[in-house]
Amino acid sequence: MTRIKHFIRPRFRAIAFGLLLLGISPTFAQTSTLNFGLNQHQSSATLPTSTVKPENPVRKTKANIPATLQKVTDNEYLLSSGWEMTDADQVIGSGQSIFSSEFNTSGWFNATVPGTVLTTLVDQGLYPDPYFGLNNMSIPDSLCRKDWWYRLSVKLPADFSQKSVWLLFNGINYKADIWLNGKLLGRIAGAFHRGAFDATKFIRTSDKNILAVHIYPPQNPGIPHEESSKTNAGPNGGQLCMDGPTFISSEGWDWIPGIRDRNIGIWQDVRLRLTDAVTINDPHVVTDLPLPDTSQVAITVQASINNHSQKAQKVMVTGQIEEVEFSKTFDLKPNESRVVTFSPSEFQQLIIKNPRLWWPNGYGRPELYRLKIQAKMSDGRFSDQQELRFGVREFSYELAIAQQKGTMWRVEFNPVKTAGKVMFNNIDRQDVGQGTFLPRLAQTSRFG
Repeated sequence: MTRIKHFIRPRFRAIAFGLLLLGISPTFAQTSTLNFGLNQHQSSATLPTSTVKPENPVRKTKANIPATLQKVTDNEYLLSSGWEMTDADQVIGSGQSIFSSEFNTSGWFNATVPGTVLTTLVDQGLYPDPYFGLNNMSIPDSLCRKDWWYRLSVKLPADFSQKSVWLLFNGINYKADIWLNGKLLGRIAGAFHRGAFDATKFIRTSDKNILAVHIYPPQNPGIPHEESSKTNAGPNGGQLCMDGPTFISSEGWDWIPGIRDRNIGIWQDVRLRLTDAVTINDPHVVTDLPLPDTSQVAITVQASINNHSQKAQKVMVTGQIEEVEFSKTFDLKPNESRVVTFSPSEFQQLIIKNPRLWWPNGYGRPELYRLKIQAKMSDGRFSDQQELRFGVREFSYELAIAQQKGTMWRVEFNPVKTAGKVMFNNIDRQDVGQGTFLPRLAQTSRFG
């Protein structure tokens, strides 16, 4: 048997693996009538009713909130204040360029970032709190069927021109075009994709910068079912699956009503990073406890280092976990990206004695460590750094896989040990009834 080792990965990977555990391939999720939702609106006679009237919010007066840079680390800033939002009709109908310093945003909303479109509209008093009573019924489902724009006007310090400037979007939904000062930096598609854009050539330090984000809605928003005593839970709405990774339950599921904007918007934070030629991305930590012994832990640290210059670079990568330090020098070719690993077999100090363990609620303290990892150029210049918190823990879960003649195995699975191998066969899956399928063990896999 194998056990799962805790490791830090982007959210979308965890969700994709969740589909694998259920034996539900993306194709099946799209075609199953059980999870496809409604094809037409339900009869008004079946809608829920209440003797409590919906709340009547009052729209707030738009405030003049300046954009500020909230320092997170020595080279990273949050862009969370000063955002504005409106629907695309307002932008097109204005007859002005959204990038003009004279652009009139008096009819826009003060936007909540991070947050969804509906978050802003509720915060600004256009719609009531959807979690109270039947307030959700008074919010139009058209919110998920139109485009939206976010806009930020921000002044940057003069010394920013001496560095490479990156704009980092940690999560938008569903698709977005990212514009800066009239230039398209790039696009993001899918709720769990991050976007990192090199804005060095387009920033201004002598004038305000106009950052604009065009949010596109999902192409298949579906029709939410409204649960009542006359209908019970109704069908799950899975049409959003056809658009790719997103919050599929926001269409409405047996445990949640339809979210009227389908959670579109800038739902994760927006950051600005200053670096030199080499950047560090996606650091993550693997903690390996020799259970049942918890007197020591072996820690492995990985990160991607990226040379964005046209010439070779020698870079020293250093890491620190409290009092534990480690470092290594790497030679990068022009425009090379490489995953670097600091393992306990090479760095004995990464075997930590008597670690503070992360415990779930009710079992103990959820202790956390902080990793700080830096890249320095050959002449000692700071280039980039990343920080993250992690817990020392190890957990496992069981997975059912189909065998021959209607039998099944219960196994524990450790994705860290598989080294990227395909372990399960979801094509030749077994139907066990009620819309549930079990994967089979792939022929190339081996459990030890």
